[in-house]
Amino acid sequence: MSIAIIETVKCFHCGDQCEEPVCFNDKVFCCDGCKTVFEILNANNLCEYYQLDGYSGSSLKNIQRGSFSYLDAVDVRKKLVSFESANLSKVTFYVPTIHCVSCIWLLENLRRLHSGVLKGEVIFGRKTISIDFDPGKAKLSEIADLLSSLGYPPVISVDDNKKKPEKPAFDRSLVYKLAIAGFCFGNIMLFSFPEYLGLDEHDEFLKPIFSWLNLALSIPVFFYSASIYFTSAIASFRQKQINIDVPIAAGLVALFARSSYDIITGFGPG
Repeated sequence: MSIAIIETVKCFHCGDQCEEPVCFNDKVFCCDGCKTVFEILNANNLCEYYQLDGYSGSSLKNIQRGSFSYLDAVDVRKKLVSFESANLSKVTFYVPTIHCVSCIWLLENLRRLHSGVLKGEVIFGRKTISIDFDPGKAKLSEIADLLSSLGYPPVISVDDNKKKPEKPAFDRSLVYKLAIAGFCFGNIMLFSFPEYLGLDEHDEFLKPIFSWLNLALSIPVFFYSASIYFTSAIASFRQKQINIDVPIAAGLVALFARSSYDIITGFGPG
């Protein structure tokens, strides 16, 4: 009995299975949209995008691109632009397809794709991008078209009577992390009272017990509550940049390591 083996080919851009492969430059894409995005990035020396997070692109199969010309209307523009002068305008778009480090890297390098874009800043938690651009070199519709062509179509609502863009679900993990950190912090302070009051000098048995309890309570804080700082710092290094979370993460590592050493060796309370 013969068994037919079907080789699955993944799109070089988004990683989806290619049902009707489109070939270009020795690479396979699932649709013309993904191929077009690769062509844009390749022409502007931005293929590092694919090295940051593997198949990081958004599939363009189901993305319906429309005209954004209405954004240039004066009344619409006033509702979207937060600041405007002769040489600088600021706008913030909600982009739900932002999902990884590569997305952030590409969107924050929009200036390399359009001379009118001065700066792009992504807030990953909110899935928004704030763009500074020169109104003399770029129209608001051109900025939206550029995002859409890359697979990041902005969700725009300019009519208060219409349904607002759907916001991402509230992330309860931040509440859990804060609750655990607060609980552990309170108990660590409580267990440290013998040292503050000098009672550990009269009872050497209390000092190691409370020190080890404090170390145990600090573990979930370090590895769970503080994990967001380490994730952000690692992402920053992968983008070859330094953000505010890097020194915070470094301080946390140094403090935890030194305190663990003091307690384990009996050198101090930590």
